[in-house]
Amino acid sequence: MRLRLLIILLSFLSLQACASSNTSVKAYEILLLKKELPEVQLINFLADTTWSIRERNPELAIELGKAAIKKSIESNIKIRVPELYNYGGAIDLNYLHDFNNSVPYFEKGYELSVASNDSIQLGYAYNNWADLYYKTNNLALAIKYDTL
Repeated sequence: MRLRLLIILLSFLSLQACASSNTSVKAYEILLLKKELPEVQLINFLADTTWSIRERNPELAIELGKAAIKKSIESNIKIRVPELYNYGGAIDLNYLHDFNNSVPYFEKGYELSVASNDSIQLGYAYNNWADLYYKTNNLALAIKYDTL
C-alpha cells in the first residue's frame, strides 16, 4: 500500500515537473504506464491531473484528458468519462478559447451524462453550454441553459 502511494506521489511530482517544462505527452504516457498502477487509479490520476493543470498548461491538460478517456473506454471503466468530456470542453472554451473545438466535448459530455443518469455532470454540461452561448453572444440561449 505504501509503495503504491509512493509511486503515485512520484508520478505526480514527475508529471508536474514535466508539465512546467512542456515535455511531450508521450513522455507522460511512458512514465505513467511503466508504473504498474491499477487501471482505475491511473484513470483517476490522469483525470485529476487534467483538471489541476488546466490553467498552467491547457494543451497538456487536453492531451491528458484524451489519454484518460481512451484508457477508460479501453478498460471499460467509464465512470469518469462524462466528467472528462466536460473537462475537455471547458478547457478548450475557457483556457484555449477554441469555441468550435469545445462543442464536440460538450455534446459528448451531455449525451453520456444523460445516458448514465449522472445529475452532477449533467449540471456541469448545462453550465458549459450556457458559458459557450454567453461567450459567443447568444444571450437568449445562454440564459436558457443557465436556468435549466
